[in-house]
This record gives sequence, C-alpha cells and structure tokens, in this order.
Amino acid sequence: MSVKKLVTLATLSMASVGVTSAALAGGPDYVPAPSYAGVYLEGNLGYAYRPWRKDATTVVGLAKQAGLLGSSSRGNGGFTFGADLGYQFNQYFAVEGGWFYLPKVKFTTTGVVNGLAAGTYTVKSGMAYAALKGMAPVYENTYVFGKLGVAYTYNRANAGLPTNKIPATFGSRSRFWNPLFAAGVQYYFTPNWSVNAQYTFVPGYRNASSKRFVAPVTHLFTVGLGYKFLM
Repeated sequence: MSVKKLVTLATLSMASVGVTSAALAGGPDYVPAPSYAGVYLEGNLGYAYRPWRKDATTVVGLAKQAGLLGSSSRGNGGFTFGADLGYQFNQYFAVEGGWFYLPKVKFTTTGVVNGLAAGTYTVKSGMAYAALKGMAPVYENTYVFGKLGVAYTYNRANAGLPTNKIPATFGSRSRFWNPLFAAGVQYYFTPNWSVNAQYTFVPGYRNASSKRFVAPVTHLFTVGLGYKFLM
C-alpha cells in the first residue's frame, strides 16, 4: 500500500474517533450569548450642589452681596434623591427618564433686595429629565457611562421673587428646560442587580424673563442601586 493511502486512512480514522468521542460526550458545549436588553429601574441618593448663596445673580446671592442676608438654610445645596426608569437596547445604548428632588432653600432678608421686602422666603425645587445613555465595558462587569438629555427644572417660592427683568418684576415660579449631562461608573454584581456612582450637571436660569426668577446651576453627586428585567 502506498504512503499516500496510509496517510489518508490515518486521517480518516482520527476524524472518525473525534466524531465518536464528541457524540459520546454529548456533543460540543453551547455557551449562550450574554443578554443585555431589558427594562431597568434605579433609585439614587446623594448631594445636590445649588449655589443660591454664591451665585450673585440669584435673590439670595444679591442679598448676601448687599449685606442684607440674615440667615439661610441649604443655601448652597443639600440632600437629594430620585429614581429613573429606562430600557437598554444592547451592551452599549439605552434610553431613560427620571426625576430628582432638589433641596428646599430657606432664607431671611433684613432689608429690601431688588424690590423684595424684608422677610423669610422658601423655594421648593425638583427636576425631571429624559436622556440617551451610552455605556462601555472597562473590566469584567464594570462599565463607564455617559448621558445626554434634556431636563425640566421647576422652582416654586412661597412669595413673588424679583426676576432678571429691568425694571424688575416678580414671580413665584421659575420653570425652564435645559440640557442635561451626566457621567458615571456602574458595576453589575449579578446579571440583574447593579450599583452606580454618577455626576449630573444641569445649567441654571438667568434669562431676562418677566415671570421666572433666576435659579442657580445644579450639580448632582449620587450613588444608586438598580435592577434590570432581562428580556
């Protein structure tokens, strides 16, 4: 028998043994692709920096600059909490909507500030938003992410506050839309549960409106816990 025939027979025999062994072992292992798509829900809490006192364009900042600010509570921020609901399409993209409570500021003026009589005033605030979320894996179950969206910030005072209009008018509400930017890191300790740390930025309001008073910028520093309903 020729050498060529011997090589051919040996090759066929090895292939036959391999197929038989795989069949006896139950066939090749099948590893399913990881699932990323699903609806997720997150709860967040942390610190909101809103510099009413430090921003000289707000009524609190004006009073401080003029030496007419008697006292203030949460004048530059305080505790915040919120939640968001979203849908993740794949490993890299998701859309979400959410809401944050913003700390209530309370301040007392000792004299007339831009037409505002001396007294004690409060401003209650909150923020709702919608955003596109982009994610990138960095190590095992750890991801970095960024968000770009639009935020609706609302502020309600217990009395009319001076606006940026000249001559000054007064308004007890200041509601406005602005872009939202966020970035953070997220870690999945199971396929469903995750924790995150996030920074969010939303500009304030300084337009010369006859109805809306000036509101400061918003910086949010939060941590959160999330659950994803995998599809």
